Amino acid sequence: RDASQRVAGARLDPVATTAEETVSEALAQSNLLIAAGAAGIQLIAAREWSDSSRLRVAIDLNAVPPVGIEGIEATARNVETNQIACYGAIGVGGTKMKIHKAALTGLFQANDRVLDAEEVYAIGQQLMG
Repeated sequence: RDASQRVAGARLDPVATTAEETVSEALAQSNLLIAAGAAGIQLIAAREWSDSSRLRVAIDLNAVPPVGIEGIEATARNVETNQIACYGAIGVGGTKMKIHKAALTGLFQANDRVLDAEEVYAIGQQLMG
């Protein structure tokens, strides 16, 4: 199964953030927001996400000011905003580095090994227990 089917009923949909209407429509149907864009580019304004009735988790992977999701500090780690758990790039960085280290260790164990997204996801699941 692909990663989007590991959680029953889950869908992963990329959304361009160039039009506010598109963002609003997507967030009206989303429980999770992950912003990953070019360094120093604000992708989503606070007014677009902070009052969402459905959104439960927002993760901004951009640590370079301005951050990708306005209102989420780069160091945020489970900071609640209007009942939305918020994480910044540094806030999720510790977990990312643990996964990165385990993945690199695995690559050095076999010189023909290739890690795709599914294998890296499995490493993360193992580390998180």
